[in-house]
Amino acid sequence: MLESVPFLSAALTTILPVLGVIAAIVALVVAHELGHFLAAKAAGMRVEEFAVGFGPGKWTVFRRGGTEYNIRPIPAGGFVRIAGMDPAEEPVPDGFNAQSVWKRMGVIFAGPLASFLFGYLIFCSIGMTAGLPVGKPTVVSIQPGSPAEKAGLKPGDRFVEIAGKRIETGEEMMREIRSRPGQKFKVVVERDGRLVTLYPTSRVDREGSRVVGRLGFTPGAEIKRLGVMDSIRKGTEISFGMVRQLLAVVTSVGRLKQEAGGPLAIINATHDAAKRGPADLIILTAMLSLNFAVLNLLPIPVLDGGHLLLLSVEAVRRRRLSARAQQTALAVGLATLAVIIVLVLAKDISTLFLNRP
Repeated sequence: MLESVPFLSAALTTILPVLGVIAAIVALVVAHELGHFLAAKAAGMRVEEFAVGFGPGKWTVFRRGGTEYNIRPIPAGGFVRIAGMDPAEEPVPDGFNAQSVWKRMGVIFAGPLASFLFGYLIFCSIGMTAGLPVGKPTVVSIQPGSPAEKAGLKPGDRFVEIAGKRIETGEEMMREIRSRPGQKFKVVVERDGRLVTLYPTSRVDREGSRVVGRLGFTPGAEIKRLGVMDSIRKGTEISFGMVRQLLAVVTSVGRLKQEAGGPLAIINATHDAAKRGPADLIILTAMLSLNFAVLNLLPIPVLDGGHLLLLSVEAVRRRRLSARAQQTALAVGLATLAVIIVLVLAKDISTLFLNRP
């Protein structure tokens, strides 16, 4: 009996993170698809199926209001099937294509909106429970070839002063660095109990329309429980800051090549977070939900942003696109998405398994 305990412990150590990954994926899918579902119901459309997972075969959990709620065998996504959504079908009165272009746009946009709200609400509430990462004015790691490395910053350094301003928090440290793009300035750090003066020149970077300075190091952080208003303020700051950074990445080819991660990277990060504990997994789920919201709005047919693009063309023309035109656009979008997936998978494999950046 005692001999089986280590085996049981090892099995649980292996299984629980995997279950955490599945739970995170299911939560992301349900939140996103629930947005489409509720908007379709509110618009008077008939929803035939709400499914978690893909693949042939299904387990029907229950039926209600003309909708089947199903679980499918591959837990890597999900969908909402609305009546009359196929462009080749004849419009039915309570179907998707029979509704006004504005109602259809609302249903499509509701998915990314729900993903954003899901991540945002997690960030706003988790500060009151498990706590949120609060920045510390310290250096955890240095990027090779960065301004931080060239200036002589080292892991473990604690910022004391930047350009004559006393630094007490991680937020103050980041604000002072970001406000000096391309500038050389004086920095005082504490290292091994002594003060060291350095003169880094920040790198110029962009966050959407804003120009910011960066030194190229990973700042320290600690998990801290916050009050209600501080948690909401911090959650709002984190959520909108992440959206700005994501928009900066997807609008920059260089940053997209460097920072984009695919399914394997996401699964690996989620698995690592699950091993660290529920709080880390929940925070990562919120981050992924915000990522999902932004990436789904890319103007690629098949994604929600692509559908919105086609509906915008219809709104401008005041005339519905032909079924053939819609199917051609979706085929092009599917091919584009397939190429992107292959490229990010190749990057994931190179980074995760071949140890190449």
